[in-house]
Amino acid sequence: MLTPPEPYSDDWPLRFAHYRASLLEAGAPAGWHIAHIGSTAVPGLLAKPIIDIQITLPPASVPDWDVIRRAGFDPVPDITSDDPVPGWSSDAADWAKSYARRTRDGTRTAHLHIRHAGRANQRIALLVRDHLRADPQSARLYAQMKHAAAPRSYDGRAYGDLKDPFVRLLILRAEDWARATGWTLPSH
Repeated sequence: MLTPPEPYSDDWPLRFAHYRASLLEAGAPAGWHIAHIGSTAVPGLLAKPIIDIQITLPPASVPDWDVIRRAGFDPVPDITSDDPVPGWSSDAADWAKSYARRTRDGTRTAHLHIRHAGRANQRIALLVRDHLRADPQSARLYAQMKHAAAPRSYDGRAYGDLKDPFVRLLILRAEDWARATGWTLPSH
């Protein structure tokens, strides 16, 4: 069953900070860049109350699953990539990722996306987040689409099928914004 989107909560950045701290306390290596991504990272945006976290790994490094488990996340080995975005790289390595989740009482509370620096999927997550933070019109349109799609879909796959075409357009708009503003990946 799909977790319905909710109005923005000031608790979401605090939850991210808690999860980030748990990763650091568990021994996250200095080379990991831990970022709050997704809709819960955009103030004012409607979102499912599941915190999306991206760990950016240095190229050619591998996740330290012991650290991730100690931080309370459960690896999900079946998820090994993001869906490629049409018009972007056709190199499978650009979409590769590792994934883990955190749950409480059977409910997902956080998604952990582990991607490599310089890959398309790593860049897109940060680009779209920053674009939505900077462009209230795009954020408002995205919220309207999510609100309209949620009651029409009762499982995550159907919701994704409704949302994906809009997200692809949003990525194109974010790329235009990046060129116009000189946006670059945040340094870590």
